[in-house]
Amino acid sequence: MAQPLTFGAYALPSYHAESDPPQGAFMRHVLDLLAAAEPLGFDNIWINEHHFDSWGGMMSAPALALAGLSQRTRRVRLGTSIAVLGLHHPLAVAEQMATLDLISHGRLDFGVGRGSEPYDYEGFGIDYAEAQARTMEALDVILDAWTQPRVTHAGTYFEVQDVEVWPRPEQRPHPPVWVSCASAPASFEQTARRGFNALTLGFPRPVPAFAELTRIYRDAWVDSGRDPSGYQMATLYHTLVCENGERARELAVTHFGRFLRGLAASAARPTRKPPPPRAASGLTDMNVASLIDGARLIAGNPQEVLDMLRYLHAEVGFTQINHMFQFGGLSFDVAQESMALYAQEVMPRLRSLAPAAVA
Repeated sequence: MAQPLTFGAYALPSYHAESDPPQGAFMRHVLDLLAAAEPLGFDNIWINEHHFDSWGGMMSAPALALAGLSQRTRRVRLGTSIAVLGLHHPLAVAEQMATLDLISHGRLDFGVGRGSEPYDYEGFGIDYAEAQARTMEALDVILDAWTQPRVTHAGTYFEVQDVEVWPRPEQRPHPPVWVSCASAPASFEQTARRGFNALTLGFPRPVPAFAELTRIYRDAWVDSGRDPSGYQMATLYHTLVCENGERARELAVTHFGRFLRGLAASAARPTRKPPPPRAASGLTDMNVASLIDGARLIAGNPQEVLDMLRYLHAEVGFTQINHMFQFGGLSFDVAQESMALYAQEVMPRLRSLAPAAVA
């Protein structure tokens, strides 16, 4: 039986000192907005990890923010989207995430990836060329730490000698693992073949090109002998819902444009080695309104948003829709209104949709 569609509230907050409140107030506003997701009926809360920049850097310690949210919520699942494993020692991550799983009564979704920022790696003294290999090796160590009595590991980047790791997560054998899949077909295929859930991002490429990547994941899932209805794929969309659709589009164009300029500035931070190309690098040159027309930025009145998401669901095949309601300096009051309107008028009408069939 196909899994029901689920819904997440997501945060990668960009901070704008000229218009946002002081950092403490801003952080509390972010957590208030995310905590409001549970009574509105959302299923998941996700927080991203970035460093050393006002674009995303307010959430440099997602496990701490999620720990705070674990004490303000009772039902909603709490996810890292993503924890940048290549920046950290895997045993430290295993301990922190197990603690989070315990204090939340087993609600952790463990989302991981290499991250997209070479500058972050250089800040920690790590070569970004090693990022993907470090990430996958770290994940293997973490899963061993959670499932084996003792850990011994002699790898390329990490060495562990006969260590018993405490604590253990409440979820057994371990919390669900989600892996970030951005633009490389091999990433989608390998994630499926290892049986991991997929975290994807909807805005960087046109829907047909994105749908082809997600199809690779679904096909590889079945080819590896798994239940065709057993995969989980979450896709993130920046979202703004207003009763007046034109107002929603105008606000989305303004604030998503600001968000993209912050992304571009973050990506342009000087690094010692030339950074690899990014899937979103050309977006700052686009007409942002065209992203709405192409269903890559979700904005409109409830019916317009509903129609857009039904189309995306049929094309992309996600099992969870994650929404970033506050971005690019959008006021928290507007973001809260948008999230509530979405929960009241859009989400109930989408819940009956089943994931797309595997080709």
